[in-house]
Amino acid sequence: MNNTQLVGVLGSIKFNESNNDKKAFVNFSLAINKGKDQTDWIWVTAFDKTAEFIGNNFVVGMTMEVNGSLKVNSFTKDGKEQSRLGVIANSVGFIPGTKSKKMVLENKNDSSALESMPHIEDMPAENLPF
Repeated sequence: MNNTQLVGVLGSIKFNESNNDKKAFVNFSLAINKGKDQTDWIWVTAFDKTAEFIGNNFVVGMTMEVNGSLKVNSFTKDGKEQSRLGVIANSVGFIPGTKSKKMVLENKNDSSALESMPHIEDMPAENLPF
């Protein structure tokens, strides 16, 4: 069985209206805190209603729960075969007691914590899970 549950901070996000199957989807990075000064960045893709829900309810800097399945994406970069572990999100949710969308947007001027987050544009197109 391939199930994973993650809780982390939404990093960068890129919305896409459709892919070849005419489905709405979103790619985003999720920061998982591993302890003192250690963070893992997980690439996540969500489709259809889940993608729409993210777009309507989440902004960069919010803590979220992601439930889904692991997927290894293989691609070639600079002539070298590479792979990256990612997640296909089946559902996402809010974490009680964390900053709301409104709170994050009110503090948007303080972007120092967000500057170190990887940008979704840095993810090679070949790494998309479809």
